Amino acid sequence: MKIKNNTIISANWTAKIFRVDGEVEEKVFHNLVVDSGMDFLAEYLSSTPGSAQNYIAVGTGSEVSSLGTIALVGESVRNAMATQLSSKNVWITTATFAGNTDGITSVALTEAAVFNASSGFNCFQRVNGVLATLGASDFLHLTIETTIGSRSS
Repeated sequence: MKIKNNTIISANWTAKIFRVDGEVEEKVFHNLVVDSGMDFLAEYLSSTPGSAQNYIAVGTGSEVSSLGTIALVGESVRNAMATQLSSKNVWITTATFAGNTDGITSVALTEAAVFNASSGFNCFQRVNGVLATLGASDFLHLTIETTIGSRSS
């Protein structure tokens, strides 16, 4: 009997934009786990990596994601994740960005990525597309659900 290998890493990023007038917008993006992210997983299985994936960055770059991506082209701000949890083979994390507080008012945020450091190039996964353009009192809340492989139950 031949066993099919169904190992895949994929993620959905949900961007919720909370406007000062009470309006809520929602967009869903699919990610790309880049080479350095796959290297991180392999290292994690064989030893302890330098640090956990604890940061999400947003930026204004327009470069298309590729497997060789290590950073955001136009990174604007990088925040620590607000929550992280895992359930079986799904890792769920969130982060929130604020217009005035994070200095990202009136700019089109077009890229986001997960990193394992507060600065530098250790990108795990990345999405691009228009996430949001925030006003002074608007918030962008990102939820990332990363599924690693398939399960029999």
